[in-house]
Amino acid sequence: GNGNIYIADRDNNAVRVVYAAGVTLASLIATENVGATAAAGSIYTIAGGPGNTPVTAGAIGDGTLATTASLNTPLAVTVDSAGNIYIADGMDNEVRRVDAVSGSISAVYQSGDIPTSLAVDAADNVYFTLLNSCIVAQSQRVLINNQSIGANGVAGNGTCVASGDAGP
Repeated sequence: GNGNIYIADRDNNAVRVVYAAGVTLASLIATENVGATAAAGSIYTIAGGPGNTPVTAGAIGDGTLATTASLNTPLAVTVDSAGNIYIADGMDNEVRRVDAVSGSISAVYQSGDIPTSLAVDAADNVYFTLLNSCIVAQSQRVLINNQSIGANGVAGNGTCVASGDAGP
C-alpha cells in the first residue's frame, strides 16, 4: 500500500518492505526501530528473517510479532486497504496475515497444498492459488481468533490442464 514495495524474500524466509516515503515505524517492524523514521528507499524486514528459519516445516510464531516468527519459503505478499499484510507461506502450506495495528502474525488459511500467489480485491477479499489443487480460492471472511474457517474455490476445477479462455 501507499507506493511501498513488498517483497517475498523466499531464500531468506522473510518479507521485506521498501518504503516510498519516510514513515514513522510502528510495532510491526523490529522493536528496536519503533518510532524511528524510515527514509524513502530504505528496506526493512517485516516478517520472518534468516535467524528465524524453522528447522522443520511448520508455522512457528503465530500470535507473536511477525519479525520474531518463522516463515518457510514465502512465495507472495499482498496488502489490503487497512495495511494488513498477507503472505503465501509456501512450504508451511498457509496464508498468513500480519495485523497492521499490532504487528502480530497469524494463519488465515491452512491446507495440505502450497499457496503460490495472492491478491486482494477492493472489498478486501483475499484470493490465492493452490499449486497442486489447480484452483484459485477465496479465504472466507468469517474469522475465529483471526483464523478463517476455510476457503471457497472461485476458479479452476481441480484438474491441472489448460482449458482455454472462458473455461473453468
